[in-house]
Amino acid sequence: QGFQAVPQLLVRLVEADVEPARVDSASHFCLKIRAKGLTEQSRFCQGAEHMPFKETLRIPLSTDVLSNPAAAVDVEIVREDGQSFGIFPEPLADLQDQKLQRRRCAYPSGWRLHLLFQWVHNPVDLLRAHVLSFEDQLRAARASLLRCQEQLQQLAGAPTVAHF
Repeated sequence: QGFQAVPQLLVRLVEADVEPARVDSASHFCLKIRAKGLTEQSRFCQGAEHMPFKETLRIPLSTDVLSNPAAAVDVEIVREDGQSFGIFPEPLADLQDQKLQRRRCAYPSGWRLHLLFQWVHNPVDLLRAHVLSFEDQLRAARASLLRCQEQLQQLAGAPTVAHF
C-alpha cells in the first residue's frame, strides 16, 4: 500500500490583540485548541496590546468529525498561571474543501484573535489544486504582460521585440 496521510486540522495562529486597558505585560499567554478530546497549545507570548504568534498547530481529525454540522473546536486564551480569558467555539463544517479560511474571534474579555483554518485530508489533491491555481495566475500574468507590451509598442511606434 502507498502512503496514507492522516487527515488533520491546521490552525495558524496569526496574531492576538488586546484592548489597551486590559494589557498585562507582566504575564505570558498561550492559545489552546481543543477538538475531540485532543488539545494543542501554542508557545507562550509576553502580554502586549499586539502579540504576533505566527505558529501553526496540527490536530489529527478524521473525516467523520467534519461530517457533523455541529463540529467545532474550542479556542482558548490562557495565562501562564492557568487562568482562562475565554473560550471561543469555531465551527468546522465548512472546511470540507481543504481551502484556507480566515477567522476572527472576539472575546468578551477584550481579546481578538486572527486565525487561519484549513482541514487537510488529501495532501496530493491539495498540492494539485495549488499547482493549478499557480498555473492560472501565471497565464493571467503572461496575458497582462502581452497587453502591456502591445500598448507600449503602440505608444512608442516600435516594432515587436519579443513574445513570451
